[in-house]
Amino acid sequence: MRKVKIYFGDLVHTWEKTSIWTMPLNIGFIAEYAKKHIENELEIRLFKCPTKMIDAIKGDAPDVVALSHYVWNTSLNKLVFQIAKQQNQNTLTVGGGPSFTNLNAIPEVAAPFFKHHKYCDAWVLNQGELGFVGLMKSFINSGLNTPKIKSNPIDGCFTVDGKDSSETTIGKVLNSILNLDEIPSPYLSGLFDEFFDGSITPILESNRSCPYRCTFCAFGIGTQKLARFSEERIYAEIDYITDRCAKGATIIFSDANFSILERDVQIARYLYQSHVKKGTPGHVFVYWNKSNPERVLRTAKEFQGISQVGASMQTFHPDTLTAIKRRNLPIDSVVRMAEELLNFKKDIHLYSDLIVGLPMETWESHLEANKKLMDLGFEVLNFNLHLIPGTEMESKSHRQQYIRKTGWRLHDNAFGIYDDQKVFECQEVVLETTTMTRTELHSFRFLHYLFQFMWGRRWYYDYLMYVKSLGIHPADMMVKMAKEAQYQSGPVGKLYANFNRDHSYEQFDTSEELIEFWSQPENFLRLKTSDYGKLNYHYSYVAILECPEEFTNFILAVTQSVLEKKKDGHFETKLNQCREVLQFCLDKRVKFTRQLEPLRMQTINYANNWVDWKNAKCLGEVKREGTQVEFYLPEKQERLLKYQLNQYNSNN
Repeated sequence: MRKVKIYFGDLVHTWEKTSIWTMPLNIGFIAEYAKKHIENELEIRLFKCPTKMIDAIKGDAPDVVALSHYVWNTSLNKLVFQIAKQQNQNTLTVGGGPSFTNLNAIPEVAAPFFKHHKYCDAWVLNQGELGFVGLMKSFINSGLNTPKIKSNPIDGCFTVDGKDSSETTIGKVLNSILNLDEIPSPYLSGLFDEFFDGSITPILESNRSCPYRCTFCAFGIGTQKLARFSEERIYAEIDYITDRCAKGATIIFSDANFSILERDVQIARYLYQSHVKKGTPGHVFVYWNKSNPERVLRTAKEFQGISQVGASMQTFHPDTLTAIKRRNLPIDSVVRMAEELLNFKKDIHLYSDLIVGLPMETWESHLEANKKLMDLGFEVLNFNLHLIPGTEMESKSHRQQYIRKTGWRLHDNAFGIYDDQKVFECQEVVLETTTMTRTELHSFRFLHYLFQFMWGRRWYYDYLMYVKSLGIHPADMMVKMAKEAQYQSGPVGKLYANFNRDHSYEQFDTSEELIEFWSQPENFLRLKTSDYGKLNYHYSYVAILECPEEFTNFILAVTQSVLEKKKDGHFETKLNQCREVLQFCLDKRVKFTRQLEPLRMQTINYANNWVDWKNAKCLGEVKREGTQVEFYLPEKQERLLKYQLNQYNSNN
């Protein structure tokens, strides 16, 4: 019998854009496991780019098209399956991913999905390796007869039949693989060699599962306990990757809880040693463990600053934590960890995540959570709650209990034209809950922008720390700015109005309305030219590039009104220092030539000693003494900056 030709896709929207795309680790694992257990019978190709996959299908139709499904590529996959069926009706089309889990793999949920995705023949549940091998063996035994395999249950899968794709046959749930070394490495086998071109970021997995079961997350569903790859394999993969990547490249770990195991301390040390020896990785991104702060601390120290340190909280509200079945690191442990890390390395970057729109959360409790994290020195990443298919949060019962209204937004950077068709990915977001009105939730959108731009990304961090030293909380100052922005004219008023206009496009009543709106030529042109995108980033650069002086003057005017109301003396001195620290924030920004070459040095005189004040962790009074400050870009930072400019250079 001839070899079975399988095209695997972990597709991303590449149309006229560059983004942070990762190696196709998911399908790489499944492909390697399938090759191991169906020896000498498979011919395999992997794809990240949808255009390349479509061209390959049209040029040489495969027997199987298998696609990983996520919220950022579901519509794209639908088109690819349709094209595959148009080329060969007998091609087996297989989906997989967290859209279906043990929680929702039932006929009443599956039927409407497959009625919409009518070109999908089968779905592999949970981790995928075992179920896909079972499906392929059934397909091969049937003589590659797609209709024939749909009538009998296949373990770890469900198959779809009927003229309207309404009949589903669900096999029994399979246990997960506990010894992960049974899955051959797609790195060490050379399967991923074609992706080492600089545009794809390497991603590694050292363990699987998650002991926590947060209702908004799909991590860990369908697994029994934590499974791991051997340390020898992990080190070999790190060596393989760092030998092939450019200096400064990033490595991502997909583990749900990095530092959950003692050995993660050694893995962090190994990565830093590679950084010192080879210059790669320049940065390591991990999802940090939610417990055992002592080990988080030791692991973070071994990274020596090449990995940001995070304590994802999502919320501090006790009722919310109960509703979402989550347990956070104790706040006193977070405080100790933050203090020790900052003492260990003063320029280490700390961050945390919060989600607005969670069950039982209120406007006041969410704002208080932001304040608490700012007080600890953390960058705060705020997200609006979106509902992920396959999670408990997305279930009918949870919707009825906690959610009053949802809407639809375009998933970030997830659109394009493929095979002459416009394709959009739609994301369901929470607009109103039983404890937060739509107006309250809406008000956080612009405020989150200010939090990220001014505090998190540090564009006005020194100013905010200065007003904090005056007894004004940075969050309260930004709340005041958000209220005042609506009354502004000129560039700042325009920025505020345009931001809110674009925010209204994140609240469509249906996905169909969203698609109709963005399909219109004038609206689609905004996407193509990057006039619409991630709002926080887009409007950060509007403020930075189009109206830096006007935005800074607006901040100063709001500050003046706040200081006038405080009436605690030394008004002129404080206002003048506010004016100068705002200028200091502007002067710190990296300047570029027209050829995007960074200017390496400039010298500026100040009336106040901001450098000593910063070295003292922004505590105490600022010395009123003339100071000359030299601004320069270290060679290492310049190298990383150029690497990223080259990696993400695109028209979009």
